[in-house]
Amino acid sequence: MGAKELAAYTIKQAKEITDGDLSKWASTTTNTCLTIIAFSAEFQRNPKTKHVIPIPCDSHSLQLLIQDILLQLGIKPY
Repeated sequence: MGAKELAAYTIKQAKEITDGDLSKWASTTTNTCLTIIAFSAEFQRNPKTKHVIPIPCDSHSLQLLIQDILLQLGIKPY
């Protein structure tokens, strides 16, 4: 799926969860790949979802950062 399709699917699911009242929807958590960044931009273009705050989460990059720090400290992977 592309960003538009993901946004449309997510909005459809949010409508089901909120009984059609998207004002009850405050945020969505996503990863940070380019498709998801574009997906979040789709919410900003839609007047009914402009209030939704996208919260990117990049846990894989955090894992790599922690690994690099541990390796710099000389701690070997277990």
